[in-house]
Amino acid sequence: MNHALCIDFKMTTGAGMLVLGPVVALVRKQPLIATALRFGRRGFLFGIPLAPVMTEGVLYGTKSGPEQVYDRVYRIRYNNSQVRAAEGRKVVGRVFNCDKLT
Repeated sequence: MNHALCIDFKMTTGAGMLVLGPVVALVRKQPLIATALRFGRRGFLFGIPLAPVMTEGVLYGTKSGPEQVYDRVYRIRYNNSQVRAAEGRKVVGRVFNCDKLT
């Protein structure tokens, strides 16, 4: 479950840095890099309370019990393409300094 939280942090940080930051910079005619970094930070801070809510919301929305969650985790872990994707996320996680969570 920790890797899902880290992925949610990355998503909110990326949305702030790669989507909202450049749009605001262009509209307000501010420096692009500084604005993107500021919105990336805000996205990360927004992700702190949002990540657990998103993870629990997915589990609640799919009405997954403990057996279904365990089965899904097991199938993902032994799917070779998913393992490669997870290893790639570890590299990206090191950049965001949350590699211990993935």
